Amino acid sequence: RKRPGAGAIRQRVFGARVRLEIESGNTGRHGGPREHGNVLTLAAGGGAEPRGCDEPPVMDADRFLAELPDLFEDFPGSEHPRDRRFQPVVEGVTNLATENTLALLNLAASLLEPDEAYVEVGVFHGASLIAAMTGNSGPRFVGIDSFAFRDASPEGVERNLERFGLPRPELLVGDVFELVPQGALDGARIGLWYYDAAHDYES
Repeated sequence: RKRPGAGAIRQRVFGARVRLEIESGNTGRHGGPREHGNVLTLAAGGGAEPRGCDEPPVMDADRFLAELPDLFEDFPGSEHPRDRRFQPVVEGVTNLATENTLALLNLAASLLEPDEAYVEVGVFHGASLIAAMTGNSGPRFVGIDSFAFRDASPEGVERNLERFGLPRPELLVGDVFELVPQGALDGARIGLWYYDAAHDYES
């Protein structure tokens, strides 16, 4: 059996939420092997991670799941998406992602409503933020990272975004498990929550 280029994608449905677990096969934020893959949560008419939004988001998760296979020649076995526009991002920005993952994030972000937010935990050098924001100017984009991993920094992320002609998103510096309970995302309608930070059991 051919190994999927972006790793296996497991779909789990929790009420109005769709949770995709992406087995990337890359190393974790602390340099060791990942115990779990990245997690992408799509909220469709009912809260997202974390909860606390004023209104339920309306992210079209069904449409996302229907359109996802069309991004690839042989889903889920393709080594890369049909559209190679994220190849320069993978090659030009230090990252732990694949073209397939970036294409998936871009599609998901394209289905957000203008008043919804894309929240990414674990920004690193900004490759996945670049992918999510490319061609998607409507939603609110928020990146959260302590920037303690290797040589990552907010300034480096801003430079990478500028190289690809993208505006600066909201960058929250610190531990997500401290920032969110303190209200950093209060009032946000989170339609898409992408977790790619620490991959230990507690996280």
